[in-house]
Amino acid sequence: MPADNDSTVAKPGSRLRELGLVLPKPPSPLGTYVEASQVGSLLFLSDTLFDRTATSFDNPDHVSIVIHNYRWRLGLADGESKCDDLEKSQSASGSATGLCPSRG
Repeated sequence: MPADNDSTVAKPGSRLRELGLVLPKPPSPLGTYVEASQVGSLLFLSDTLFDRTATSFDNPDHVSIVIHNYRWRLGLADGESKCDDLEKSQSASGSATGLCPSRG
């Protein structure tokens, strides 16, 4: 068997022609592929994005993190004290709250 860097190794295209095979052209995409799309209050996730984010469910603390986040958003739990100044300034300016980098 010839080495990979040998010039006698056939290229895939020439080997296909040698065998008399013609591959069809790949089809054009049917749309624009995006990771997520929001329609009204619904969020549609692509399989790629879902697979990447689904790994968070493997975290044994996932449920407690999510519940705490909902409780915090409803004002039923304290947030992180290091974010207090940022949240106060956003609240005073009418900006969105809950954007502390450590909360992801």
